[in-house]
Amino acid sequence: DEVCVGANSTITVQATGGIGTLIYQWYVSNSADGIFVPIAGANNSNYSVPTINAGTRFYRVSVSNDNNGCNTVTSDIARVIVNRDPFFVSEPNDDDICLNENVELKVEVAGGSGIYSYQWKKWDSAGNNYMDIQGAVNSTYNPPTDELGSSLYQVVVNDDLTGCNSI
Repeated sequence: DEVCVGANSTITVQATGGIGTLIYQWYVSNSADGIFVPIAGANNSNYSVPTINAGTRFYRVSVSNDNNGCNTVTSDIARVIVNRDPFFVSEPNDDDICLNENVELKVEVAGGSGIYSYQWKKWDSAGNNYMDIQGAVNSTYNPPTDELGSSLYQVVVNDDLTGCNSI
């Protein structure tokens, strides 16, 4: 599972067989080949992974029957990656340009999954809001400069990874 900080992430195991009640114990480690330590209170078939901090953790669960002599089985390892929300590394500054001068607005984004969608917008004073610029869906945008005056632009960046906030 891969989510952003603050998103919901639940891992689940389905166990059958044996006689009696199944007993679950979830474990966590900082590496797949590291030491797995029991998670206090994690005794169900599913576990809600904490997503408060970014990082990668590895989980597994052991399942046993209550006192009937059956063997305990341990699941495969599940990796959960918690990414930081996307953020701007760089963004355009205000600029004064000449008529018909080439200009490029550019943003650099990090965090999240690293796969982003972009939508550049231009301020529409008549509608008192930013309107989508059709086709302006990359990290860079070259606005037209063939008219005198000033224009305001913004870009909205989305990361479709579960729980990521738009910037």
